Amino acid sequence: MNGTEIRQALLSLVGFDFPAGDNTAILYGSRRPGRDIDILVVLNCAPPVPTAVLGYLDLLMFGRDYFDTALSLFDPVVVEPVLTGELLFGNEQFLADWRKQVTCGHPGKDSVNYLLARSVTELVSSRHILNGDTGVGEYVKWSFQNLSFSIAYASFAKRYAKADSTPCTLNDLVRDGQAYLPGFWRFRDEVRGGARLGPDTVQRWLDEWSRCLIIHSP
Repeated sequence: MNGTEIRQALLSLVGFDFPAGDNTAILYGSRRPGRDIDILVVLNCAPPVPTAVLGYLDLLMFGRDYFDTALSLFDPVVVEPVLTGELLFGNEQFLADWRKQVTCGHPGKDSVNYLLARSVTELVSSRHILNGDTGVGEYVKWSFQNLSFSIAYASFAKRYAKADSTPCTLNDLVRDGQAYLPGFWRFRDEVRGGARLGPDTVQRWLDEWSRCLIIHSP
């Protein structure tokens, strides 16, 4: 999918073209052939939907107010695109300012509390999706994704609870052995490579993560 096709897809989803005012689109992720194309979209107004998938195009969309709050709390969902992404459409200075805010910042107690709360929310959501009436097919993938977020958020909270910690990406945490459940991240990579993902497997990882939380709780 080239730049023109991405622009057309964004137009069909958000209702206007880029650049438009202060709207911004950032390309991030692996950017490998055959993989999803990850794009963070920051809009002046609240987006019609928070996420959207269109073919290989995987969009994460936020209104500017929500984005600014998430960035100030070092939410990894927005930190990763800001640190590693490239501008597709919009204001180059915005991305430069956001990147400076992250690289010069130091996550504090508010950020740690926020990340821990998000971890719990994602864990509850993962269990709800898996144990509901729709715990099959795509819903298993969604449950697994939410579980990934839960483990990741808690891992960032652990890192940022340390004095003088610096912002980083999930890949940094996993590579440096700072993420919880190293085996989970190896399995996640296998799933990305085509390994089978069934509800029983997700349930086992949910149980393993719950045991880990009990062990590491104060």
